Amino acid sequence: LVSLEENPMLGPHYHILDRLGAKNAARIRLRGEWWRLVTSILLHAGWLHLALNLSVQLHTGTMLEATWGHGAWLLIFLASGTFGSLASCLATPGHLGMGASGAICGIIGAWLAFLLITWNQTLPLDVPVRNSQACSVCVSIAMVLLSSCLPLMDFAAHAGGLVMGTSLAMALFGGRLQQPKWRWLTR
Repeated sequence: LVSLEENPMLGPHYHILDRLGAKNAARIRLRGEWWRLVTSILLHAGWLHLALNLSVQLHTGTMLEATWGHGAWLLIFLASGTFGSLASCLATPGHLGMGASGAICGIIGAWLAFLLITWNQTLPLDVPVRNSQACSVCVSIAMVLLSSCLPLMDFAAHAGGLVMGTSLAMALFGGRLQQPKWRWLTR
């Protein structure tokens, strides 16, 4: 661990994080280290960063994995995180990046798409829960996008993950739409 001035997330120096596989656009492009697009999802800047991401994942991820299945959840998580890393490389090529935030944003975006796709399939007693979840997801998306403009946050990774997660959910769950006239949106 280094001082809080060098890493406010209670973690190692950024040179070590770079060696461990952080998103580094120059290394990805010039040295062909494409694996960094995935490893950066699993790497966190420090204990604080890891704890924040894990708290969100444990809160939402377990419920959604049980609802969607392991395969769909993992596909959305990894694809959203990888696309978020790629978006971050394009938007902020001079910055190191790490963390599962882009993947988590993808899960949240997929959750909103799933709620909208299955909107009319809710049992009458579950409507208040569905409405509460939809409101919570929308507020979460707004808060993430607004807070992404703060220092040490990666707007491109968050937005890229959100777009990929939403798109994948539309493709994966679009067949659940009851009204065929809306299915064209998910293909």
